[in-house]
Amino acid sequence: MMKNLAKQVVYSLLFNNALKDRAMTFGYVFHTEEIFDKSVFDKLLYFCREYQKLTNAKPICALMTPMNPRVREWMRIHNVSMDEFSGRVRLLSEHAVIGYHGHFWFRPDEFKNGAAEIRCGNFLRSTVEAQVREEVQWFEAMNIHHNHVYAPGWWVMNAELLAILRMNGFAVDLSFSKSLWFYNTYSHMIMKRHRIRTGEPFLLKTRYGDVTCIQNFIGCHGTAFPKDFDRNLSYLLDPDYREVIGVVNAHDYDLRRDGFIENTLNCLSHLQKRYKANIVSYDNLVAQARRLAVKTLPSV
Repeated sequence: MMKNLAKQVVYSLLFNNALKDRAMTFGYVFHTEEIFDKSVFDKLLYFCREYQKLTNAKPICALMTPMNPRVREWMRIHNVSMDEFSGRVRLLSEHAVIGYHGHFWFRPDEFKNGAAEIRCGNFLRSTVEAQVREEVQWFEAMNIHHNHVYAPGWWVMNAELLAILRMNGFAVDLSFSKSLWFYNTYSHMIMKRHRIRTGEPFLLKTRYGDVTCIQNFIGCHGTAFPKDFDRNLSYLLDPDYREVIGVVNAHDYDLRRDGFIENTLNCLSHLQKRYKANIVSYDNLVAQARRLAVKTLPSV
């Protein structure tokens, strides 16, 4: 109790208007990994409906498909058929924008082995390219739209992956971040080289076309103090950049945590009321990002 009171006092003195004088536009993205679990799926669906009531917009649910070996194994454990899984995605698509979320391994049968995970430092193009193609084919076969948007597993991104994604029809990327939790050497290099500011969208050129890059800020939101979000985001912002566009993120399984749904919705409401933040649909987010984007840059 005393700790909470002390935090309220500190915030009233130091972070009372931490995000003032910013024109902020947010989208919300779930890394959607566990809807084979009915309890996670039900909570996600509930959140999306409540989010839509609050914001008049839909969150983005970037999906690990059943072609991912980890998802396929857990579908077996939960006794969820392909038809049932696809039905859950279709129902979810009524209340969220579906995207694609990639996690990759050197061999599909090694997905339980942490040493077989493909991350930033051990990228293998042939394996990633084959899996992306297979997962895109699943979207097409199920007549489920991925809306050309990608969100990264383990925050893996590089020029090769960007080219693979663009070759397979993905034109919007949510991988780049200034947060110490989410960035990697490649994204740091690209944004530093081109002086990309926090919340500044940009277009990266690949040999298959351009990709619109919308930055991921921070997670939103695990505590009962909305000003925790204000403080954490304010540390990332550039003092001279005012029109900030990006997404905040969570995993679908975060919804299991006590108070997570209520705290997140409360934080979003706080941003709307205190800072007049625009929490927008995916189409609106992309349109605004493309209007303000730093024009085509090389992806290498």
